[in-house]
Amino acid sequence: MVKTPRVHDLVRLHPDAIPQVVYQARIENNAWLENSGDKASWAVVRRARPTTSGHVAVGFRGSSRNQRWGTEIPAEYITAVAAPYEISSKVLPDGAAFQAFNAFDEMPYKFGPGGSVGFELASGIQSTHPDSDLDLVIYADSPLSVHDIRTIRHFHQRAAVFATVDILIETPLGGVAFSELERAMSYSPMPSMMLRTHQGPELSNIIWR
Repeated sequence: MVKTPRVHDLVRLHPDAIPQVVYQARIENNAWLENSGDKASWAVVRRARPTTSGHVAVGFRGSSRNQRWGTEIPAEYITAVAAPYEISSKVLPDGAAFQAFNAFDEMPYKFGPGGSVGFELASGIQSTHPDSDLDLVIYADSPLSVHDIRTIRHFHQRAAVFATVDILIETPLGGVAFSELERAMSYSPMPSMMLRTHQGPELSNIIWR
């Protein structure tokens, strides 16, 4: 049984479903998906509420930065789910972004790669280029302490030697940029931050319940 996908997860589509997805992409002026080869078999779960019951909000990516398509698909199309924190850094391709990911290997938190690095490692389809950034997701189900922030910053500095690293802290209420959370935690009371939720972005200083 396929587990329920969550935001940031990579999902693989059943081969029989791909022609239907490609057809819908063409209708919505995203014909590039038809020429994206195996990339049409994979999508990333978006932070959005599907408009149809039993569907999952996902995003497809093509070969260039402007080839992105956000849509929703029936959950029954999905045959496999790979969460970022399930992606290993033990055996990595060459490339600066992968070296940056490897620098987080011993970080004592639940984390994983998003963006092109996560897509390539989950799907096996080359998606990065020499100048690719590393998008890292850190899952924090409970509030982070000042010590936690300093630890994450330490690993961030190690990784930044290789490539630009953007860290998102994913909490039960949504996602917040690590740089913004780090800055906010230096104040008391903590100021509002941009929290990414399924309803859209909102300013809040309540990041955890």
